[in-house]
Amino acid sequence: MSSQMWLHLQSDDSIASPGFKAVYQEIEKGGCGDPGVPAYGRRTGSSFLHGDTLTFECQAAFELVGERAITCQRNNQWSGNKPSCVFSCFFNFTASSGVILSPNYPEEYGNNMNCVWLIISEPGSRVHLIFNDFDVEPQFDFLAVKDDGGSDVTVLGTFSGNEVPSQLASSGHVVRLEFQSDHSTTGRGFNITYTTFGQNECHDPGIPINGQRFGDRFLLGSSVSFHCDDGFVKTQGSESISCTLQDGNVVWSAAVPRCEAPCGGHLTASSGVIMPPGWPGYYKDSLNCEWVIEAKPGHSIKITFDRFQTEVNYDTLEVRDGPASSSPLIGEYHGTQAPQFLLSTGNSLRLLFTTDSSRASVGFLIRYESVTLESDSCLDPGIPVNGRRHGSSFGIRSTVTFSCDPGYTLSDDEPLVCERSHQWNRALPSCDALCGGYIHGKSGTVLSPGFPDFYPNSLNCTWTIEVSHGKGVQMMFHTFHLESSHDYLLVTEDGSFSEPVARLTGSVLPHSIKAGLFGNFTAQLRFISDFSISYEGFNITFSEYDLEPCDDPGVPAFSRRIGFRFGVGDALTFSCFPGYRLEGATKLTCLGGGRRVWSAPLPSVLPGPSAPRRGRNLSAGLAFPARS
Repeated sequence: MSSQMWLHLQSDDSIASPGFKAVYQEIEKGGCGDPGVPAYGRRTGSSFLHGDTLTFECQAAFELVGERAITCQRNNQWSGNKPSCVFSCFFNFTASSGVILSPNYPEEYGNNMNCVWLIISEPGSRVHLIFNDFDVEPQFDFLAVKDDGGSDVTVLGTFSGNEVPSQLASSGHVVRLEFQSDHSTTGRGFNITYTTFGQNECHDPGIPINGQRFGDRFLLGSSVSFHCDDGFVKTQGSESISCTLQDGNVVWSAAVPRCEAPCGGHLTASSGVIMPPGWPGYYKDSLNCEWVIEAKPGHSIKITFDRFQTEVNYDTLEVRDGPASSSPLIGEYHGTQAPQFLLSTGNSLRLLFTTDSSRASVGFLIRYESVTLESDSCLDPGIPVNGRRHGSSFGIRSTVTFSCDPGYTLSDDEPLVCERSHQWNRALPSCDALCGGYIHGKSGTVLSPGFPDFYPNSLNCTWTIEVSHGKGVQMMFHTFHLESSHDYLLVTEDGSFSEPVARLTGSVLPHSIKAGLFGNFTAQLRFISDFSISYEGFNITFSEYDLEPCDDPGVPAFSRRIGFRFGVGDALTFSCFPGYRLEGATKLTCLGGGRRVWSAPLPSVLPGPSAPRRGRNLSAGLAFPARS
């Protein structure tokens, strides 16, 4: 038995899928390893050696799919896969509380389903339903909920689509749920929690998401209250509800509140949190949310980014050092590139979050606090993302400087000075991967703009890399992912992109590329992106290398050659025998490089009297490989 196992994933450059999650474990020789326990199931047996048998069963309302028993065989494999537990399409629930799932939830349910579930509580009690999730094909697949405990069957509701229904309560002690799907499109299905309660009490109102409840008595005349968590506000419902008698029914006096993150606000508390609408899920489309944080005079505001992830280039958080839209800009942040924290120079900060109409993400969790300034120092100015800070003293007149990681450029290389006002004289700089530039050195890094986030659309970036004279440029690719065919990277060594050394696109990591010629010592990269899809781009490091000599180009028939050295910079001169004429360049220079090229093709010899050559020799900037 080998101690290694290899997994190889290969994908093309078109449609992607969620992929897979594989869990591995080390197993002893003579065993098969732990196969696990199915969700909503139980396993009997805890030994996994050769000959051992495990048996499985499911919880109530679930059906076993697969082998009920599996045995560890001598080839170190189980005789079957671990079974799964799928929610039954027909079941009678008699417990006082439970969960009803669509078959195969949260994966998609099947076609042509006709399921019926009954919730049967004690006579004189009632049933309450809370819909936790709901996603079925609109119009054609539906769930009907019926009050089946009295002399007449009453339909409490029929639901389709993906809008989560409101809570329901029966008047009788039996509730019937009927689910039907047609022959085509399916969905995630539903997740419903039920509880039973008496005739003279209200159902459990639950606890609002992002909120708390105070009070756990639901009898007639009782009251409970609610409070939203820090950073959330009540958008509907009531902060206090009472169990009352209305039209002969025992019901709550108002709806349970909904706690949501607000889109902006004027914040004056000494500390708090800020999240975008939709948190902790994805934020909403087309937002324009403005928060102004105001502290007491003489205080500054510190904001700390606990989480930050938005759509690159399009969903942006703008932070300004003051309360107005004209206040000095501290920074604009998108993708995942937000600093650890930021500080105001005064007692207010303005945050503006704008989103477009597509591709939302999780957003951000920002904590703010009012901080006081010490009498003899400034506050910690922070460290730029993808950068470093030099200097740890923040006293009056102290200076700190910053540098960036390889491939990034500092937005402002002036040092920060702690002034007598206990404020830094300028904002924290940023480290950015720029669109093009001139790079000189024996080694370095080239990053796509915005790396490691997705690059922007509609780019046309050109980088020129220059190394030591007599050397070439060797490029190594560590990350490479562009939109196939539409976005591409060109590499050339003579300044002309019409016939590049390489044209790269897609997501296959390229091999190393050598560029650079005698008399040039540079390489050029040009990155083009279109107006649509983008990815993480590229991370390229380069180093200089000795240009490689040329191969012997040969000697044309009926001619002579002066020169027998083929090193970089060496020249060969050609002339014809009497009665022949030379067609082409009379002098070739070895430009070398990774392709071992000469400055021109080998000339040809034609019959006829010698004649003056028309035109001029090809310049040394044009590269031609030797004849093979």
